[in-house]
Amino acid sequence: MATSELPGWVTANAKLLYVSRSTGKEMPVAVKHVSNSQKAVTIVFTRDGKSEMQVPFSQILGEKSPLKLPDLELLEDESEKFFDSMEGKWFGNTQNLDPKVSLGSDKGKFAFEGPSAPPLMEVMSRLAALEGTS
Repeated sequence: MATSELPGWVTANAKLLYVSRSTGKEMPVAVKHVSNSQKAVTIVFTRDGKSEMQVPFSQILGEKSPLKLPDLELLEDESEKFFDSMEGKWFGNTQNLDPKVSLGSDKGKFAFEGPSAPPLMEVMSRLAALEGTS
C-alpha cells in the first residue's frame, strides 16, 4: 500500500478527528508523520500534545476508519474564535508612533525603504516583432 492510496486529507500536519472504537468518542488529532515503510500514520492528540498513536494504513482504508475530517462548522467556529481574539490587535501598536517615523516628514506620502523592484522588460508579441523587421 502506498501513501497515494490513503485519502488525500491524510497528510502531515493535517488536523483530523480520531474516533475511539470502544467509546465512539471523537478526539481532535494532528497527523505527525505518514510512514510508507511502516505503513502507518502517526497521530498526536491535540488535547495534551504529547500522546501519540500509530494507525495502520489498513485501518484507515477499512470500512470503519478511526480517522475522519472534522465538521466544517467546527473549523469555521475555530477560525471565528481566532479572528475575534485578534480584534483590535492588528494595528494596536502603531497608534503611538511619531508620524515622522511612520510616514516620513510628509504625512500624506508613505516612503518604502527596501530593495527596489527589478526593471520592467518590454515583451513584444510575435506580430509586433515581425512588423518591426519589415
